[in-house]
Amino acid sequence: MKNLEDATVSSEEIKTGSNYNSFNRTKVCKSGSPSKLSVQGAEYSYSAKTDRVTIKVQNISNTSDSMTGMLRLELFLSKNGIYQPGASVSGVTLAVSSEYEPLKKNYNYTNVTSASLKKNTPKTGTYQPVLFVKELNEDGNWYVAGFANFPSPQKWNL
Repeated sequence: MKNLEDATVSSEEIKTGSNYNSFNRTKVCKSGSPSKLSVQGAEYSYSAKTDRVTIKVQNISNTSDSMTGMLRLELFLSKNGIYQPGASVSGVTLAVSSEYEPLKKNYNYTNVTSASLKKNTPKTGTYQPVLFVKELNEDGNWYVAGFANFPSPQKWNL
């Protein structure tokens, strides 16, 4: 996997990206206490030929005082540029991973790799890739608990 500055994806190409930084996102989890997940070393690749998306993350850490809910990764293509904590975002979810068991406080997942078929096809345009780590809350909804912005917008033409 490699960094791409500005590229266009056609039906035969492979798109990849690597994040340039790690981010923390604070939220209130089901127990009511702050939950922080740190995401480091995120990468993704997409093969238009096979419609397969692969997401790799070096480290997902729970730095809070409580255990998380179930977790999953979502590769999102934002029309609004880089994601800012708490901001609304529009775009398309390209892929969703399987679910991961909750993380105890001060525990982490390392060298996470998830491969899945593409969930949605983005319309032709330029998008900012964002990796969300989402947490399942007791209300049955998935909430952003951590994220990583990728450094460059990507052009998609599928």
